[in-house]
Amino acid sequence: MPFEHNVPSRYLKKEKLERLLRELFPDHAPIKVITSGEDQYVFTAPAMVPNRYSGYLTDKWLKGCRHVQVVEVSQSHEQSGRNPISTSHKNLNGLKGALTSPNYQHSDIHFISICQRNSWRPLQITQPMFQFIVDHHGLDDSVNELSSCFYTRNSDLEDAYCTPLSVVQSGDRTVRYPEFKEAENRWALRQSGIYYRFDQKTNQQFLLLLSPMPNSAAHRKIESQVLNRLQSVSNDPFWAHRLMFSTYIPAWRRYIAWLEGRLIPITNLTLIADVDREMRVNYEQLNTLYSLTNKLLQIPNLISHSLDVLDGLLGSFTDDEILNAHATQHLENFRRQAAAYSRTASCLHQRAQTTAQLLSDMLSLREQTIAKNQANSTASVEVYGI
Repeated sequence: MPFEHNVPSRYLKKEKLERLLRELFPDHAPIKVITSGEDQYVFTAPAMVPNRYSGYLTDKWLKGCRHVQVVEVSQSHEQSGRNPISTSHKNLNGLKGALTSPNYQHSDIHFISICQRNSWRPLQITQPMFQFIVDHHGLDDSVNELSSCFYTRNSDLEDAYCTPLSVVQSGDRTVRYPEFKEAENRWALRQSGIYYRFDQKTNQQFLLLLSPMPNSAAHRKIESQVLNRLQSVSNDPFWAHRLMFSTYIPAWRRYIAWLEGRLIPITNLTLIADVDREMRVNYEQLNTLYSLTNKLLQIPNLISHSLDVLDGLLGSFTDDEILNAHATQHLENFRRQAAAYSRTASCLHQRAQTTAQLLSDMLSLREQTIAKNQANSTASVEVYGI
């Protein structure tokens, strides 16, 4: 019995998919893959093609992986006499050597950055390396929940999920955000994770960043902040979270405007369409509307995760920290920004839904009108023949 498949085209080329299908079914005639809409492939296979869902860590180093980056900094160069140190590692021995060195032990800030090759690939670190980081720094169980969001996938599985803020002696969470892919001239939803801990006894800070791609925007900003020993790193208890929000929250406005720019032309053409005349909108535009509706539906949900995190961060300030207006004002401004973007997306989602329903009704009525005219023409011909 043949099975119909519908898979996302993200990170997958049509030629590569057809080659994989030939390898899976060598005794079958070549399977043709058809592009459906903007981001879907459709094909029929003689058996169900399994959807890969594997772990987020591996037991061996993957070919072409980027190195795990470790940055160690002493806040006061005058007191330490040492410059910031940034090293990269791709094996357990090298990582152990860096984390157990005297310089690392006595540094004020420990920043470790791990990335994926892309959003649908596992973290580029081995299981023993990751476990050593957890054990060496005494990280709590929430770091496993954090890292479990980064795994191999070939569908939009858990695309709307973000781990909530976990605040005990540390703070960690994931955040989803849109990012423009210049090479493909399109937007994609990405995910980053951050684990931050401040040790009040030693005044040491530990920061673990999980990124969906090498050299991400958040990585560059945090690394610059740390390497330059900026004052906010020591004065602001949530400086790393603030940097994440300042990097990614503004992208929501550009992403929403991009979706609106695609919605408006279809809406305008639908409003002036006449079922008694040739229509400039058809089922292709209707499918685009359905796609836009789904994308807009996701936005308020994803932004709500950021709002929950911001509320949690603001609520965790002590009375003394609340007096530091600079530390709280940024988070409050981010919260107002995010709420405004969520309201805008909700409004556009309703508009897209209304337009899709109107266009669907008009296309159906247009087909009925054409069928009725054809029936009348046929009846007229028969009468004339008699």
